[in-house]
Amino acid sequence: MAFPTPLSAFSFNEGTGPTAKSEVGGYSLTPVNWEAAWGTGTAGAAAVQRFTGPIGTVLSTWSLQFDVYISSLSGWSSILQVGSFYMEFNGSGVFDAYLGGSDPEAVGATLATGTWYNIAVTHDNALNQTKIYTNGSLTATKTHAAATAVPRFDLTVQVCGSTSQPMSGRVDNLRLWNSVLTLTELNAAAAVAVSLPGAAIRIWNGSSWFAANARIWNGSAWIGSAGYPLTSPGSSSLTEFPRLGGMLIGDPHNYHQTAYQQQIAQLDLAILGCYNMWSQGGKSPAQVVTEIKSYNPDILLGNYTVMTEVMTDTNDTATQDLRAKLSSEVGPGGVGDWWGYNAAGQRTNWSGGTYPVHDTNLTLQTTPDANGDRWPQWLAKRDNSLLISTAGWDIWYTDNNFAKPRIDDDWDRDGVNDNANSTAVQDLWRDGQRAYYDTALALQPSKIIMINADNDLDGSVFAGGATGPFTQYKNLVGAAFLEHVIGESWSVETWGGWNLMMGWYRTATANLVAPKACVFDAYLGGAPTDYQTLRYAFASSLLDDGYFSVSSNYNEVLWYDEFDLAGSSTTKWLGTATDGPQLTAWQNGVYRRRFAGGMILVNPKGNGAQTVTIGAGYHRFQGRQDAVTNNGQAVISTVTLADRDGLFLVKD
Repeated sequence: MAFPTPLSAFSFNEGTGPTAKSEVGGYSLTPVNWEAAWGTGTAGAAAVQRFTGPIGTVLSTWSLQFDVYISSLSGWSSILQVGSFYMEFNGSGVFDAYLGGSDPEAVGATLATGTWYNIAVTHDNALNQTKIYTNGSLTATKTHAAATAVPRFDLTVQVCGSTSQPMSGRVDNLRLWNSVLTLTELNAAAAVAVSLPGAAIRIWNGSSWFAANARIWNGSAWIGSAGYPLTSPGSSSLTEFPRLGGMLIGDPHNYHQTAYQQQIAQLDLAILGCYNMWSQGGKSPAQVVTEIKSYNPDILLGNYTVMTEVMTDTNDTATQDLRAKLSSEVGPGGVGDWWGYNAAGQRTNWSGGTYPVHDTNLTLQTTPDANGDRWPQWLAKRDNSLLISTAGWDIWYTDNNFAKPRIDDDWDRDGVNDNANSTAVQDLWRDGQRAYYDTALALQPSKIIMINADNDLDGSVFAGGATGPFTQYKNLVGAAFLEHVIGESWSVETWGGWNLMMGWYRTATANLVAPKACVFDAYLGGAPTDYQTLRYAFASSLLDDGYFSVSSNYNEVLWYDEFDLAGSSTTKWLGTATDGPQLTAWQNGVYRRRFAGGMILVNPKGNGAQTVTIGAGYHRFQGRQDAVTNNGQAVISTVTLADRDGLFLVKD
């Protein structure tokens, strides 16, 4: 039995750091004292001190579920508080839901110390009725004589103790829904921990929950025993670093080859290019996905789509249906069709001939087809049918998320080219792209939509040449690919510097919804042995919580010593982050972030060579590619970084 997708779901499996992130909805909780806020959960980490932040919206009807462990009893203690609304227990361990008003309390079971309990509370506003469930059994039903409070879950919610009612204990697996769940649905949810890496199924043994190292592949997604799709450890639920990504859409698309599959499976996230009717070696996209996941069940795999352009080659059977559709429909005001044209009536190519494509008119000014769809909606439905639903993809990747058109086309077909620098034209463009994303999200609400963004998704820091701010892309999709941020002549770091590059990365990440998977891509195609640039780019990405991708022609998995300590460890050698994302320099303009297994340093471009004091307790790993920098020696006190360099140190 599946259960509905919650508005928010907190695993608290970060286990360290200044943020607990929801697996859905983009919500975050902040511990009051993060260095002492984490402890052992039901099967992973848990909150042991007060966290605050929003967990939802204004709800009159709702369901809450959480695991709670009481360490000691001493007066009233709050498990969750928002305004006058409390989930609490008294000095004897009696749990109640206090919902405000003159007849507020629903009293549940008595909780003992030293034991984990799964508690669910539902409130039906139409019936003015509250129910409490404890360990899968109904323990209280309260029909209130007077109206209860309407909780503002969008305000500062206090979890695991409140200012007025501190709690001695732990809270884990917190979920909120905007509906009243049945007992069957609540029990299904209770059986599945929120995004628990490697141990997603939980079993009640009669006295406590324990984790079972088991998951089931249903052909399209990993599921728990309740049938609810589980977030892969490759997403934001992954608490260990590094996080490695790969853009692998280039020819010859040899995804059927075992050696290539195994290389891909070393990554945490990869985007493939299984175009319409792709088949090699007698294998289908579904077979390829299954085989890659057999090597790494936790990898997130995505497939490529693009809405802004279509191949011009009439012999390309994979895109024949696209050209037919574009040519058969009617353009703006009854003029032409759905292709992009200039004022002279010629089809255009935004790349200037770099790619053999013609532009599409993705604005919503075209005449709808017989089903009421324009190009973005029609294409999303076609892509879903032919490219996404045909295999167990985790990610729907869509290329060319531009903040503005790359060319002055005659989008409204009035005989005049429309200036791409006009804010009105830019809005028309973004509205068209947004229509594709909205349709994709409606068709595949459980998949991650990833966009190749040339902007920070709201134009506040890096607008991609458009006039910011704008709203169409903000808080919409769960993942972004930042292409070639370093390494090309046109890369942001090349012409705009390190601070602008990092501002783009950080702001784009903030403007995503869960799982907030932002891929920081560096280009080393022209110099794959430029190990200094590799360190600099890789370490920069690790200052935040994104994925790192290094690319050449998008058809190979490049591998570097820093990924797995030259083969002497795993790709998770850094472990969990003990520092949160770093926004300010640490010493002499150098940035530092510490992890359970080591430390990374970044010296930004233009800062000059710098020597910083590390102290004892770290050593350089023994490298093979750059054995001078990575020489295996202990750090006695200081290290020196060249300008535009990074350094990876291993904790003793």
